Amino acid sequence: MSIFLSCGEPSGDHYAHILAKNLRVSGYYGDIWGMGGPRAAEAGCRVVYDMGRLCLMGILEVIPSLFSLYRLRNSLCDMIIAKRPEAVVVIDSPDFHLSLLKRIRNKGYTGRIVYLVPPTVWAWRRGRVRLLRELCDICLPLFRFEHEFLLQNKAESAWMGHPLLDEVDRSEYSTNNFRKIKSDNRVAILPGSRKSEISRLFPLFLDLAEEIEKMDLRPVFSIAPGLPESVKAEMKRKLNGKEYYEGHGIELIASTSASVAASGTVSVEAMLMDRFMAVAYRGSFISWLVYRTFVKTPFVSMPNIITGQEIYPEFLQGKAKTANLAESVRKYFEDEDYRKDVHEMLAKAREDLGKRGAGKFWAETVLELSVE
Repeated sequence: MSIFLSCGEPSGDHYAHILAKNLRVSGYYGDIWGMGGPRAAEAGCRVVYDMGRLCLMGILEVIPSLFSLYRLRNSLCDMIIAKRPEAVVVIDSPDFHLSLLKRIRNKGYTGRIVYLVPPTVWAWRRGRVRLLRELCDICLPLFRFEHEFLLQNKAESAWMGHPLLDEVDRSEYSTNNFRKIKSDNRVAILPGSRKSEISRLFPLFLDLAEEIEKMDLRPVFSIAPGLPESVKAEMKRKLNGKEYYEGHGIELIASTSASVAASGTVSVEAMLMDRFMAVAYRGSFISWLVYRTFVKTPFVSMPNIITGQEIYPEFLQGKAKTANLAESVRKYFEDEDYRKDVHEMLAKAREDLGKRGAGKFWAETVLELSVE
């Protein structure tokens, strides 16, 4: 008896942790194994390949690594075919995982396949819906609108709510050891959890911190726990005495009134904590060109996508400048009407996140499929 899990980035590792933990709570005692990170391992997953091999972002990063990615895919495929797990669960990272799923099906794997956090087919590359229909027994998306889109396009999907609903206990996070109470003049700065994000955004955010200090606010940098130690050390050196926090980003967000962050899951965490956020993104020219050509959504941060409104100001590529980001922070703190509007829109966005219990629901869905 075994269940294979695979994730390729820190957010996926977090969801793998939630699923593995709930599989154990639900009474599954078989081997949970695959590719993951420290969070998956902490929940009892036997990590045979570290997810760091897949933590790539942008076309220019992926191209030089294609050969090693093919070898990794083939190695995982061989292991799956040899062990014949009851279920294969892949999490996000669609370019890698769809290729893996096609290969194991072609090699004769007949077990159940679950796609947790499936590709954003609602935003671009809608042809992948056909692959999800053909390869997967069920998809487990994070958001209601994704679930509805998949069903409308004849892909099997199940949804209850977003897992962060179970994790965000405001009293718990606002009384963590880092900060006993929320500080009204503290601004979280989160440059990302990937090395490529850090290289592109960290210099910008260092300049931004100087501007934030001029507003009599206190910037606090996040150093993501999953970053390589060498990257953490270099960040600390460049921070040159500035305040930083090495715990989970959500804890830092909870202890502040506002934040500036790389585009990603942190925007959902900030929304749940009812905190303001300005979102920044910088990628290579080619990656940005591909994004602008093919992605059909007007926003990149999920709270904005859910509501169709720019709750969180977005500064992408050439607009990701110190002056723009600083002005967005200034406006939030100084414009009372704007601040009120932001929190009213955040409240509406939170209403669309479903019910608590997503992790338990995922585990039950996987186990029910496994015994059919």
